[in-house]
Amino acid sequence: MSHLDPDPKITALQSSRILTRRTGWGKANPPRRSGSAYGIDDAQGSDPADGSRHNRGCAVDLTLFDLGTGLPVSMPSGYDEFSHSAHSDYTGGSEEQRRHRDRLRSAMEAEGFTVYPEEWWHYDYRDWQHYPILNVTFEELGP
Repeated sequence: MSHLDPDPKITALQSSRILTRRTGWGKANPPRRSGSAYGIDDAQGSDPADGSRHNRGCAVDLTLFDLGTGLPVSMPSGYDEFSHSAHSDYTGGSEEQRRHRDRLRSAMEAEGFTVYPEEWWHYDYRDWQHYPILNVTFEELGP
């Protein structure tokens, strides 16, 4: 891959690591973790045989932070809030919340990611389906 088409595993991993240190939100979800949720009433569980966007190293969950306070900015819904207000096209919430969400989306799309329509915080790297399922932790992938 050239510098114009970054390896999504690196791009998403770097974003996830930064976010994990700041909030605990970053997800890689190796199949061994996803599999523990599979079969349980869990909206985020996925069949380990099928894998997911996250455990292919091509997805990241993230938000924006206020650099002055170090706190996450207000969005139209909370993180992992599975309601209509979490949708990327939700027209409710405040103007400021929608502006934050749209700013995040613009920045991620500029880097080759697309928003998952039901979760404003979830972004997939292009062609994620073509990458192999990873069964490794962040630590195993290295710095």
